[in-house]
Amino acid sequence: MTKKEFIESYISRLETCLEKFGEGEFSSGDLFDEIRLIRGIFVGEVPEIDDALLWRVADQDAETLIGILKLHIIDEGANEMEKSNATESELEKSFRELKLEYQGVKKTIEDYTHDGNITNYLTQLGEGINSGDMVKIKYCLNAILKWYQKNISRIHSNYLVVNTESHDENIAKLKHFKKAFESTTEDFLLKPNRQPNKNEPIIFLSHKSDDKKYADALEKFITGLGVKNNQLIYTSHPLHKIPLDANIYDYLRKRINGNTFMIFLWSDKYLESPACMNEMGAAWVIQGDYTNIYVPTFSFGNPKYRECAVDTSKMGAVLNGDAHCKANMIELKNKIQRIFKLENDEQKSQYLLDAFIKEIQEIN
Repeated sequence: MTKKEFIESYISRLETCLEKFGEGEFSSGDLFDEIRLIRGIFVGEVPEIDDALLWRVADQDAETLIGILKLHIIDEGANEMEKSNATESELEKSFRELKLEYQGVKKTIEDYTHDGNITNYLTQLGEGINSGDMVKIKYCLNAILKWYQKNISRIHSNYLVVNTESHDENIAKLKHFKKAFESTTEDFLLKPNRQPNKNEPIIFLSHKSDDKKYADALEKFITGLGVKNNQLIYTSHPLHKIPLDANIYDYLRKRINGNTFMIFLWSDKYLESPACMNEMGAAWVIQGDYTNIYVPTFSFGNPKYRECAVDTSKMGAVLNGDAHCKANMIELKNKIQRIFKLENDEQKSQYLLDAFIKEIQEIN
């Protein structure tokens, strides 16, 4: 058994105990006994466990311990991540080179022909470079190379073409870029979705998938203010989701930091979700800023809510579309603009606010 598998076995054990506690099969004392056992095994290697455990609310401490152990697994894989980051740096270098070479490649081909197919591929390649769409880039590089394979003999035999060596250079460059990008996944978007550095702020919209309609409305509002796709983690949306085949905890570990602004979208189902509780535990560990937002049907008297790691007495916004909701959303807008240093366009902000209120009123 590897160290990772050993830690994961105890995470799984504690998650099972937590489920039994939620179903009434375990008492608080039983759950605390498991926490003490696992704490004793790992505190020597993970001393931050003692700083995080409060020993007051059993399920809260269990969630916190699970989160810390998962983060520790990710730290253990740091060397592999560094190798991955180095690979991404090489890819970004090739991407920058492609941006520099693109106009020269395009002009050489367009000076030779105005054929609609190759012109379209060149245009699409430019759009792919500007948007960072790796799927489009790879497809267009392949298509342009195929065009060259069919036409290079004709180019060389045409006495009107005086720059045949430029076309040969184009082929060499295109082959180089095709090879450089071969190992990338379809989800590796170099420009708009590359990960911000540790000092850049991000928003993490923590939610239960059942509440997606409310979360989608928040996403439109947040990005409408100018928050970029790579500055928002919202796992139910294709532009802000965790990439295909990525390890969830590796990804979140690399993204979540002290500059993470958490938005908790509270619902009764959120409180029943171990994944959501793990996200909350991660937020508690980093001690970042957060805002509470509630679906209209949320039960504030739910005992699980009062036992959560975050401060539930902190004022939040209830998404019922009334005047209080609107005022709270204005405050959220101001906060987001301040965090990301966004200019306030009053007309645009008012439009976004009105559209948001209308959308949640329709949902309700």
